[in-house]
Amino acid sequence: MRAVVMKLKFEDNVPEPQISGTTVLIAAATASVNPIDWKLRSGMRQKDSPLSFPAILGRDVSGIVRAVGAKCEALQGGDRVFAPLKLRSSAVGGQRFARGAHERTCLI
Repeated sequence: MRAVVMKLKFEDNVPEPQISGTTVLIAAATASVNPIDWKLRSGMRQKDSPLSFPAILGRDVSGIVRAVGAKCEALQGGDRVFAPLKLRSSAVGGQRFARGAHERTCLI
């Protein structure tokens, strides 16, 4: 039987994402695996969204705001949020902490 199988490997030494003036640091409670994730992993989107391996997948995240950038006025530490994350970001949802753009981060 043919099947798409992704082998996951957890690593402990991944650096925590850094935030800037317009980003928030989210302690991830949940993360999604969307069609874009397996398309990126399989190489189907190599031309428009190339991956460098090892890659961390996960397009959306929900969790608790841990820190906010200096220019972020709408959110504060402790807020429960959902955020769709940028495809080419190094701070995606499949890790303990994610970096989200404050204008795309919604209170839940």
